[in-house]
Amino acid sequence: MLIVERVVREREGVKKEEEVVFAVGRLTKTPEGVKVSESGRKYVKGLSVAVDTYQNKEKKTVFYPLVLFDRDAEIMAQYGEKGRLVAIFGKKREEEFVAKDGEVKRYIYVLVERFQFCGSNRKSKEERADVFPFEMEDDQLPF
Repeated sequence: MLIVERVVREREGVKKEEEVVFAVGRLTKTPEGVKVSESGRKYVKGLSVAVDTYQNKEKKTVFYPLVLFDRDAEIMAQYGEKGRLVAIFGKKREEEFVAKDGEVKRYIYVLVERFQFCGSNRKSKEERADVFPFEMEDDQLPF
């Protein structure tokens, strides 16, 4: 699921137009860990979410690069893994930079404000057995 909406926010008499993104998709890789910026702020980047969209009954997968900061970055680095279903809410951002060949390029990403892991983290049955180490039949249940 993907929703991108243009929103106008007014703060201290100044109107600012932003695009907000709400998406549910799967992480494309396991985060490499938390990094620290020069200012001392923790962040995770180099991560994307794959979101399936449908146009005229045709499936199309869109990839959104993500940037997370502070506690959200720590949680994503600790529990995020490739293939894990995640719901994200954030602002669409765009940065321009000059490439090595001198060409001006754009980098579009989602600055994540909130996220939630959805469903299981796809652990195998053997790994889940550590949590509930024995099988029980329905007639053995006390209720």
